Formats: sequence, C-alpha cells, structure tokens
Amino acid sequence: MYEHEDDASDIVSIIPGTGWRVWYLDDKDDPWWQRLVCWALLRSGSVVPMVCDVKGYVYEVDDKPWLIGIVPDELPPSGEMIEEARKRFLASGRGGR
Repeated sequence: MYEHEDDASDIVSIIPGTGWRVWYLDDKDDPWWQRLVCWALLRSGSVVPMVCDVKGYVYEVDDKPWLIGIVPDELPPSGEMIEEARKRFLASGRGGR
C-alpha cells in the first residue's frame, strides 16, 4: 500500500530498487539502512525512491535531516555523506548532542 493514497494515481510506473540501500542516522547518531523497494516515476516526470516499513506500507524516501543518502548495496555511505547528515541532524534541533 502506498502511504499517500491520494497521490498514488500520480505514479505512472515503477522499477525495482534492487541493489540500492537508503542510509539514515538513528537517534544515537549511528548509521542504519533500509533496502530501496523501487523507483517510482510520477506523472510530473519526477522519479522518487520508495521504501517499505515493517507493516508493508510503501512510501517515498523523505529528505529529512537524518537521511544520509542512497547508495549501491556494495558501497557504504562515504564519511562525507555521514558528516553532512550529522550536521543537518544537529541543526534541525532533533540531535541532542
């Protein structure tokens, strides 16, 4: 199920996200990842990455301060990517360090 059912009609095509991971920072500043489920082509022409939660809901990857980035399975995020995410996270006020 797509999280934003009202917007689901905006998706015109999807392709598998095989081979990609979405990396985040947790509340202890440690990196963790989720597998990318698919790439969705929207009616607007935009392509958005999609992930799935533990309940099976599929949703867009939000550009939140704790997002490190999307990288191929065989590569970890670079130190620069992690450091930039830490800076955004702290600047957002959500980081208590």
